[in-house]
Amino acid sequence: MAAAAYSIALGFVACAACASIAADARSFERTRWHVLAVNRHTTPVKGDYTVAFKDGRISAHFGCNSIGGSYNASGDLLTAHQLISTKMACGSPADAFEQAGVGILQVSMKVRPSGKGRLRLSNRVGTLDLEPLP
Repeated sequence: MAAAAYSIALGFVACAACASIAADARSFERTRWHVLAVNRHTTPVKGDYTVAFKDGRISAHFGCNSIGGSYNASGDLLTAHQLISTKMACGSPADAFEQAGVGILQVSMKVRPSGKGRLRLSNRVGTLDLEPLP
C-alpha cells in the first residue's frame, strides 16, 4: 500500500504545474491520505483525520465517526457514492470538521495536485487537502 501511495504521489508531483490530473479508480486503490485541512482550516494534531481507498470503497474519518461508501474516478473527477456514517456526538472541533468533510465528499470532487505529493479535492461545497500516508 505504501508503494502505491508513493507512486501516486510521485505522479502528482511530476504534474504539480498541471491544473488537474487524469484519474481513474486504480489511481486511488490501496492508498491512504492524511487530511491536512478542510476548507483551508488545518485539522487538529490529535484525532483521526484520514481518507482511504481500498477494493472500490472509500473510508474517511474527520476526528470521530467512520464514514464509508463506494467511489469511482474518471478524468479529473472523484465521486463517492452511497456514503454512510456512524452517528456519535463528538464535540468540537470534530463535529465541525466532520460536517464540512462529509458535505464535500457528497459532491463530485475535482482532483488537483498541490505540491509535495499532496492532493486537493475540491467542489462547490469546499476543499479537502490531503497528503499520502505510508
